[in-house]
Amino acid sequence: MEMNLLKIYELLFEEHGPQEWWPADTPFEVAVGAILTQNTSWLNVEAAIDQMKEAEMLDAKKLAEESTEVIGHLIKPAGFWKAKAGAIKSIAKLFSENSFSEGRNAPGRNRLLAIKGVGNETADAILLYAFGENVFVVDKYTRRLLTRLGMNPPEGYRALQDIFVRSLPDDVELYGEYHALIVKHSKAVCKSTPSCSDCCLRSYCNRNT
Repeated sequence: MEMNLLKIYELLFEEHGPQEWWPADTPFEVAVGAILTQNTSWLNVEAAIDQMKEAEMLDAKKLAEESTEVIGHLIKPAGFWKAKAGAIKSIAKLFSENSFSEGRNAPGRNRLLAIKGVGNETADAILLYAFGENVFVVDKYTRRLLTRLGMNPPEGYRALQDIFVRSLPDDVELYGEYHALIVKHSKAVCKSTPSCSDCCLRSYCNRNT
């Protein structure tokens, strides 16, 4: 497995090109987007963020002082707005009280995980894409891809994450690009019902044997 992970990255990059993640203007916008993207499409996230910007509310201090009802109204396009509004208010408080908005200092992972609605994937996405921390983000797409490639990924988030950390160069740009490429490939090709004939990894895949 460890020898193949970098090759998978190279093939995905050759196929899909640079993904230029995360599309955001500030570290706080990355954090908000990481919460909003849970269980929805990025188009819905963009609609919610656009509404926040139009209302001049994509600001940690403003959101920290706002009610969850108002926040929920702004983010409705992203779905699950009641739960996400609470998480956004909490992370806004964290950012506004600790000067994280400029991206110079990063919150500790445990502080992010202490926020209701922020799990491993969301916390690591914030640390990687908002603050440039060397953490590899794994998700359901990562597990599905490696399973189909016959790599028997271990159970548990941290165990799967550790496979990548041990196998790849310690490079934050590679980490960010690799996760984005896995998401791109999994949505475009390696879907629930995969398009195997279009897959750049087909010669390595158990479904193609």
